[in-house]
Amino acid sequence: VQDLGQDGFHPGALACSDTTAPEAPALGLGSLLGGATSTVTGLVGGLTGFLTCRPATEQVDTFTVDARGGSFTVDYARVTIPRNALRAPRTFEMRTPSASIRSVIFTPVDGGGTMTFAAPASVALRYAGCLQVPLGKKLVYTTDEDDPRTGLPKVLAIIGGLDNLLTLTVEGQTSHFSRYAVSY
Repeated sequence: VQDLGQDGFHPGALACSDTTAPEAPALGLGSLLGGATSTVTGLVGGLTGFLTCRPATEQVDTFTVDARGGSFTVDYARVTIPRNALRAPRTFEMRTPSASIRSVIFTPVDGGGTMTFAAPASVALRYAGCLQVPLGKKLVYTTDEDDPRTGLPKVLAIIGGLDNLLTLTVEGQTSHFSRYAVSY
């Protein structure tokens, strides 16, 4: 039995990446989960759609991380930055938007430009309160802003990762900060 930690997150996952960027628009499938709407992006790049969830209230916090690394949590999202992934201290905002999908947006706020890591950071998103589908969930890298036509971000790359069905968490690794979401 593997210890999942007090917060229910899996303490480490391997990830794969695919640089294929799906371009298909999302289509609504109707009302689910008390008003949440299912979204489908088509079978482009191995994705079916964003996982549909009860809308969450937006949560925002700001953190500073240095060469010691650290683990930071906002609502259903967690990022773990390993030791020596950054050479100098950086301050970033971590936001879980009010939406019917589970996503997290990381924004550097210290004027230092894009935040990239010398060693991959782990991003984990819990999807409790979401419509459960029998397909494996994946972490995807998306645009920061929602498409005005669909109200959803566009998928730029599939991160992949580990879908932990016991904790309802998907976790993957990334070398930079942006927006990440749960897809299937």
